[in-house]
Amino acid sequence: MIQEETIYTKWNVVKDAIKTVTDTVIGKQKRTRKPWFNNSCKEAFSRRKEVKNQLLNDPTNKEKVMTNKKCTIPKQHIELEGYTFRRVSQFKYLGSIITQDNELKTEVSSRIQLANKGYCGLKKVLKSRTISKNLKIRMYTILLRPIFPYGSETWALKKSEEKRQGVFERKVLRKIYGAVFDSETNEWRKLHNYELQMQFQRSDIVKEITKRRLMWVGRGMLA
Repeated sequence: MIQEETIYTKWNVVKDAIKTVTDTVIGKQKRTRKPWFNNSCKEAFSRRKEVKNQLLNDPTNKEKVMTNKKCTIPKQHIELEGYTFRRVSQFKYLGSIITQDNELKTEVSSRIQLANKGYCGLKKVLKSRTISKNLKIRMYTILLRPIFPYGSETWALKKSEEKRQGVFERKVLRKIYGAVFDSETNEWRKLHNYELQMQFQRSDIVKEITKRRLMWVGRGMLA
């Protein structure tokens, strides 16, 4: 018993000594940096802090001026009380692009571009044969479709803009449902628009946006 206690005591002494030496050496190595590294880091952090404070304190970097298309002001910038504000033709507010001619062409193009990026990321999944079509439809309605209706309650879409959104939706649905064999021609072909709608069994994206607009008007009338 005495021998075991002596062994444990010596082992604890050795263990504590190793731990102390290791902590000291590793700590010194972590704190030891080359002078050029320390100076470069300090300079970079100080420069970043200075630029950040400058951007936050300067209102001209956050605020812009946009005039409507009929405005005939020749200046590109507007000066007010010593500040110079940039004049822009469009800006993004709450995720939506607002233009000086109040057209939705740019906004719709931006939404289609974002949806296309998501579609390219899901392309392999949507054409996979190991995943059910119902799961693919859920992925589309959850991940891709909400990109279009966001903020669409106040939209006044033209027929060309509605057509572009419908074309994108049908492209995704054709990728999900795949081709169909035509018994009359004995060939594989793409699904027609009405066949896609019959299988999708939901309102198309244009009707969904129209529904949102009507709901928004109804809430406004009740208020």
